This record gives sequence, structure tokens and C-alpha cells, in this order.
Amino acid sequence: MSKTNATLCQEAGLNFIDTAGNAFIDVPGCYVYITGKQRLEQEPVGSGHEVMGSASALRVIFTLLTEPNMPGSPIRDIATKAGVSLGSAAKAMEGLRRLGHLSPGDTKSRRLLAVDTLRTEWARNYPIALRNKLKPQRYAPQNEWWWKDVKLQPEEAAWGGEVGATLKTSYLQPEQATLYCWKDRGRLLMQHRLRPDPNGTVEILDAFWTPPSSSAEPIAPLLLIYADLMTSLDGRNREVANLLRKDIFDAETAS
Repeated sequence: MSKTNATLCQEAGLNFIDTAGNAFIDVPGCYVYITGKQRLEQEPVGSGHEVMGSASALRVIFTLLTEPNMPGSPIRDIATKAGVSLGSAAKAMEGLRRLGHLSPGDTKSRRLLAVDTLRTEWARNYPIALRNKLKPQRYAPQNEWWWKDVKLQPEEAAWGGEVGATLKTSYLQPEQATLYCWKDRGRLLMQHRLRPDPNGTVEILDAFWTPPSSSAEPIAPLLLIYADLMTSLDGRNREVANLLRKDIFDAETAS
């Protein structure tokens, strides 16, 4: 209560006590008058669920889930690997701790908990909070099998979605192609004769994780392929995602 309001209450003979410790009590045998104390403003503490709606937090979680040694790394290293600010990384880690997905203790002993649940939550929230931030654009190819002749450099771009799943398994015949790109898209568009088309079967997005070494396959992490398939409205993609769920999750065990 402000000092002015406290004075008005006193003059009106109204007893009060507020949460800052200000009080006016005037009853037989007792007189108390305290004023001028300011209430301390406390920052509200979240439950941790807010991290699933944050694009930067989802980048941090993806890094922790796909890089086995990251959970026990310093926050600064996690931030650098995820491509987010130090503050964003710290907030994401604290949110995960509140959700019960991060063990207590010092940096080296820190590990992820309930990892499969965390993977499921990440895949569910990826299309809502992160995917649209990756500048997705659609293009039309020269022919439907164009991707078979594409020789991607792993540090340049990576296949996600249906093509990524096809290159890892034999379950799908891709109708849509998803590419995550680190380098300038213009070179890819010219090299593979892709033309802008809002209804095209090729979608290119910005890659949001650290590019792999030159000896790696140009395929997105399996967790992202799973999320792409689950994002699709195509029933066959969701069926394949569910069939591959165990393989996908087992392949990326965070320690």
C-alpha cells in the first residue's frame, strides 16, 4: 500500500495490514502504525512448459538430444552449438530441470531424464514453435525423381522428411522433398533447376544445427526426419514415422 493510501486509511480509522509489512491497527489496548515499506517485486517462476513454445529453447533441446556429450557440457558450449544466446540456453536448461528432464548436480554429472518423452515433446512442438522460423519456401523440380541425381555436400545441405526417410529405409516412395540448407539457396536452385512455386513438391528450409563433417551422409538427424514425417498430413508418412519410431529413438540416445 502506498504511503498516501496508508495515511488516508489512518485518518478514516480503517485498520489494515498489507504484504509489505505496512499496517494500521487501532483497537483497545493496541496501536500499530507502520508505513513506507515497499513490496519486493519477484519475478514469476515458470513451470518449465514455456520452453516447448520457444524456438531458441527447441534448438537447445535438439542439440542435447542429438549430441550425446552435450548435456554435461558448459552452458556456453551448449549455446554455441545450438546457435542461441547464452541467456536463452540457460533459460532452456532451467526449464528442462523444472520439467524433470534434466538431472540436478554440477555440469559434468548433468544428464537428460525421460529422454523418449522429451523427444516426443520436441517432435510435437517443432512444427509449432520452430519450423516456421526456418524460412520455408517451396519450389517445383524438373521431374519427380530429380532428387535421385542430386549429390549434396554434407556441409551444404541435408535431406529431411520423405527423402531422408527413404535414404535410411526402404519404406517410402517420396512424393515431397525436404532440404535443410546451411549455404546460400541460390546455388542449389540454379544447380538443380528448382523454380519458386507455392505448390511445389520441394521445400527448402534453413538448417538450424551445426553442419556435419565432410565424411557424413547429407541426411538430417533422425529425430528431425521423424518430426517432418509426423508434421505431414499424409497418412502414409505418419504410418512410417510410427513404424520407425523405435529405430529413430534408439539411434540417438543421449547420455
